[in-house]
Amino acid sequence: MAPVSTIHIFIQVFLASLGSISGIAPVANVANAVTVYPNPSSGNFLFAGLNPGDNIQMFNMVGQQVYSGIATDKYSQVNMSQEAKGIYFYRVIGNNNSIAGEKVVLQ
Repeated sequence: MAPVSTIHIFIQVFLASLGSISGIAPVANVANAVTVYPNPSSGNFLFAGLNPGDNIQMFNMVGQQVYSGIATDKYSQVNMSQEAKGIYFYRVIGNNNSIAGEKVVLQ
């Protein structure tokens, strides 16, 4: 069996945290509604399918939050051009505590 890296464990824990809490059903599921493009991107990601008030968060590979913002419309642009190239994870927390998340690539 191959050794498991710290990054691999972090990714598993982070993605597991995006799921719903056992026994509590979200009011609405934004996971299927949120789209991020282009992916990969050279710096600007466009989030679509948001609701005003949704919280957008971006994390680097070591789990540090590098961006946080509140959507004011169903579209929101996140500028990551000042960050290092690599893989990032986003999390969108809706007003009703529903959660969406996935990875994006900054190239």
